[in-house]
Amino acid sequence: MNRSISRFALAIASGWMITLTPASAQTFTVPTLKPQLKFQLKGEYNFPKVQVSADGKRVAILHSGVAIQVWELGSEPKLLSEFKMKFPEFFTLSPSGNLLYSASEHKVYDVTTKKVVVDNLFEVCSHAFFRDENTLVLTQNSYDSQKHTKGTITTWEIAKGKRVDKFEVPDRRFSDALLAKDGKEIWLFMSNKKFEVECYDLDTGKLARTIQPEPSDPNKPYQGSGSYLSVTRDGTTLSARLDKFRVFDSMTGKMIATIPPDWLSGSNIGIFPVGTLCLLVAYSDKPNGYGLKDRDCLLYDWKEKKGLAILPRHTPGKDKYSWIVRAVSADGKTVVSVSEEGEVLVYDLSSFVKK
Repeated sequence: MNRSISRFALAIASGWMITLTPASAQTFTVPTLKPQLKFQLKGEYNFPKVQVSADGKRVAILHSGVAIQVWELGSEPKLLSEFKMKFPEFFTLSPSGNLLYSASEHKVYDVTTKKVVVDNLFEVCSHAFFRDENTLVLTQNSYDSQKHTKGTITTWEIAKGKRVDKFEVPDRRFSDALLAKDGKEIWLFMSNKKFEVECYDLDTGKLARTIQPEPSDPNKPYQGSGSYLSVTRDGTTLSARLDKFRVFDSMTGKMIATIPPDWLSGSNIGIFPVGTLCLLVAYSDKPNGYGLKDRDCLLYDWKEKKGLAILPRHTPGKDKYSWIVRAVSADGKTVVSVSEEGEVLVYDLSSFVKK
């Protein structure tokens, strides 16, 4: 026994890398989901972007940086419209999927008729959100006459094509923004290295509350810049990517969960708008307890800390590390995933969403 301890001590002193493998690694059995819909787009979709309507029946996809395609997701996918633009990268889809806003064109389109609904939204923005079918919210970072940074939030009435409200956040610059699903508040992730999230009442422009997420270790504050801000529809729960994806009580800033486990990485979705779900992505083939392969997704309940189902990876393309983007509908029942090779996978998750 003493000889074994001595050998172990010698190994540590010599700087050897030692991996201790448990006698019986814990494994979990979860179902593997088949996509409700799978189809292939023509051409390559370099760095695609995707947005899905609130009910999951329509999806807008950026095509190779030259056009935005809007698809109807029925039993068979149907291309409703295609909008070719010089700089189409930044766009947003209305909750019904009937309207499309292009930041580069400063226009709102009817996706069925392709007609311009509003063509005078001449305002630079960094984020855009449909509050409802008749209200568009735009945010931007800018500088005042003294070269002080400020954030600006404007609200536009689509039917009249005019700005109806505007308020400024002085001496602030934000890296991410998110409109609460009820449209009453807007969340701004401040670029001040403190990871503060400020919540503003959209109607009054007043600061409702400030949240500074508590670090898991008080002696090790978060480093870098946060991103992928997401919040539940009822506004009670907030998540952001810091050193890991972390979930916070949106009223107190207290951390209530850490996602994902060390062997997974959160997808670009963040937490779902409803329930306690998120998507985690495996970035290697190393054993993980769920049998996930590289680029498989795990539907994960962050509150219960357990996996629920596997969403298999896309068909491997010429590059196994293909760029993949995902979007979840506002009701949390539909996830749309698009690969750089133009493969679209649509998953029905309604059976996993808690009512």
